[in-house]
Amino acid sequence: MKRSFLPLCLFLLISSLLPAWSDPGSTPGEMDLKLWKLQVLKGAAATLSTNTDAPNSATNLVVDVQEGGSGELWAVQIYYPLSVTKGKTYHLKFIMKSSPEHYVFIDVTGMREPYTRLSEGKSLPLRGHWEEIEYVFTPKEDDSNARILLTNLNVPGTKFYIANVTLTMD
Repeated sequence: MKRSFLPLCLFLLISSLLPAWSDPGSTPGEMDLKLWKLQVLKGAAATLSTNTDAPNSATNLVVDVQEGGSGELWAVQIYYPLSVTKGKTYHLKFIMKSSPEHYVFIDVTGMREPYTRLSEGKSLPLRGHWEEIEYVFTPKEDDSNARILLTNLNVPGTKFYIANVTLTMD
């Protein structure tokens, strides 16, 4: 009998030493911060980096806008690629702040021209402290090449911080 439990015990021991499947943590629906992409257009200059300034030393994204270029607010944006299903309800939750205070716009769009809006967007006022944000959306059509878009970041001298990002679907 002891021999039959040995493979199970070894499996459990090895499994407990491996990292969780979800990166960077094991929270259900947690989104990998490394998949967020920075898009800079029209002569603007910005960087995307990470640090651990979020509450509980969580890793967060930092968008640092240095130059405004032609001035259009949408000339600096970050996005997260994903596939969406028409009629399904998605819940995106995260914490965010900006320094100095500003607002951003969140939306779900197609990834290729004509960048079809797949949901109703939402304006998010940001302050100098971390705030919990929830964005609920129901795509108007299926799109295997969609993106969650945070835009209106083109404000020179401003830093935007985002952390604890989760996405779940009903």
